[in-house]
Formats: sequence, C-alpha cells, structure tokens
Amino acid sequence: MRSSLITATAALVGSAVAVPWGKGGLWGGKHDPTKCLNWDTANYLATSFQSLIAAFSTTTAETVLADDFTDFSNSILSLIGQPVDVPAFTSKEQFIQGQGAQPPVPLEILAIDAFNCQNVTLRWNAKFGVGPQSVNGITHLTASNSQGQKDTWQISVIYTEFDSLAWWKAIGGTVNPPPPQPSS
Repeated sequence: MRSSLITATAALVGSAVAVPWGKGGLWGGKHDPTKCLNWDTANYLATSFQSLIAAFSTTTAETVLADDFTDFSNSILSLIGQPVDVPAFTSKEQFIQGQGAQPPVPLEILAIDAFNCQNVTLRWNAKFGVGPQSVNGITHLTASNSQGQKDTWQISVIYTEFDSLAWWKAIGGTVNPPPPQPSS
C-alpha cells in the first residue's frame, strides 16, 4: 500500500512539472499565457466564436481562425443534407465562404464550462425571431498559438453539436413526425 502511495505521488509530481507553467511549476508558479490559455484568452476565443456566428466578418475569421483550421459538426452536416462523421469545413477558407453566406444568428453564450491549456468548452443558445424558436448547443474549441505570444491564440478546431431539427424548424423548415406505431 505504501509503495502505491509513493508511486501515485511521484506520478502526480512528475505530471505537474510537465505542465507548461512559468517559473516555479504548478505550485506558486506563474501561469505562462504563451503556452496555456488563461481565463481572458478562453473568453476571447469563446466570444470570437460567438461573433463568427452572430455577426460574421471575414476580418474576424482571418484573425481568430488558425491556418490549419477544421470544423466538425454532424448537426451542420445533417442540416445541409451531407453525410455525417466527416469535417463540415476542412479549411479556414471553406468556413469563410460557408459562414459568410449565412444570415446572422443571434447566438448567446450561456456559459464557458471548462478550459485548459488548449481547449475551451461552452454552451450556447440561439433565438430565432419571436416566440419559442430557440436552439441550444455545445461547442468545444481547440486552440493553438503558432506565434507564441500571449495574445496570438487562434481556434484550430471547432466541434459543435446542436438540435438540428429545432434549428431547421426555426429557419422555416417543417418536420413531419413518423406515424404512430401500432400497439401490440
């Protein structure tokens, strides 16, 4: 039992030293914002994602999306009638063309639920028009910092899922439920 405790403690200390924190390590050390996201940068990436959907601009997309950008979303693919389980957008240019052609969506961030050195996970809501036309979604952003400065973080991968049937109805589509199943 004692050797298990020593092994576990050594593993914890070893992994803490490997974390990219500044001088002093994990305990009492200063966070290095060039190697790990901090709250301000995580919030910047989340609100930049929101801006890309709610008020798209090519300038924002060029600034916040990494050159090797990819976007995954079975929700988007099913909405546009494409096969799922492949990237929705395989490049920054493809995203700019696709999202740039869409009308603005009033997307509100409900919460940034988690972030770590390279990832931000947020929940959001999009309201369409008047009434209960509302869609909830979850987005996970993976960030990269190819320039190595505290303020040069970019989104390299987006993973987004939402209720695509509710979105379809909110933009004017109709959904016909399947017929009732006969009872046995």
